[in-house]
Amino acid sequence: MKLSKQQKQQAGPYLNLLFSLGAKSRKALRSAVCDLLTEGNDNHNKVAGCLVKASETMLHVPFQIDNYTDFYAGIHHMLFMSEPFSVRKIL
Repeated sequence: MKLSKQQKQQAGPYLNLLFSLGAKSRKALRSAVCDLLTEGNDNHNKVAGCLVKASETMLHVPFQIDNYTDFYAGIHHMLFMSEPFSVRKIL
């Protein structure tokens, strides 16, 4: 999916716009990046010079978080975290 000039400008340093495009776009990007990072891939040499060792990097929050983010961001996390307190396990 191509982004307009305005969308690119709005994106800034965060990934909010990318995630708003939906799972199909994210999966396509992930697949393309994995291909680029796979040694032996024809295109790997094109990006190898851009790679930085993890020990030489600093991680940042990749999203602009406005106001509040719920701790239970997903149903799987909620189910996993609530399992130890399940009534079935107590009985």
